[in-house]
Amino acid sequence: MKLERIALGVVPVLALALAGCAGDRAKEAKSAEAELTSEQIEAQREQAAMEEQHRQQAQRPMSPEARTKLEAEQMKERAEHRATQQRELAERQEDVTEAHAKLEHARQDLETKAKERIAKTDARAHELRAKSAKLSATKKAQFETDWRAHTVERNEAETRLRAVKAASPDDFDAAKANVERALDKLEATIDKLEKDM
Repeated sequence: MKLERIALGVVPVLALALAGCAGDRAKEAKSAEAELTSEQIEAQREQAAMEEQHRQQAQRPMSPEARTKLEAEQMKERAEHRATQQRELAERQEDVTEAHAKLEHARQDLETKAKERIAKTDARAHELRAKSAKLSATKKAQFETDWRAHTVERNEAETRLRAVKAASPDDFDAAKANVERALDKLEATIDKLEKDM
């Protein structure tokens, strides 16, 4: 029984260690999205400045040969500029995709660890439930009260876990913290059930 308590005590510590990594994943995703947006805005500014420069150059008086040459140079410059912009934006989009993939991995990792913790508490709770049949009426009544509290906390942990799946990168850290708190409360109900024995 003490070994199980120690094991249940180690799980939250490991979960907190992983929480730091998951929080970084959400920040990475937000940062990558911001960089992409910034790159897109900068690309639009550069494009507008180049177009203005080209317009001003085209307004100067020049011979037909010079105009043809200028138009060819401007067309080449536009094409090179677009290619560079597209390459840079594609790189930023890859960063965003990678950051979201890491965040999704953190979500899945959190879900796996949370489900493991829930399964362990479920197993322990059902074991205690079976043992509760031998309790005196007074202790049985207290056990039933604590059992209902355990059921409420288990449902809360499940609800919080489902919320993580739908959480945006901005809300992921808060949703993850809510799951951790709910799981800690759930595990505390097991301790209370054990004391009822």
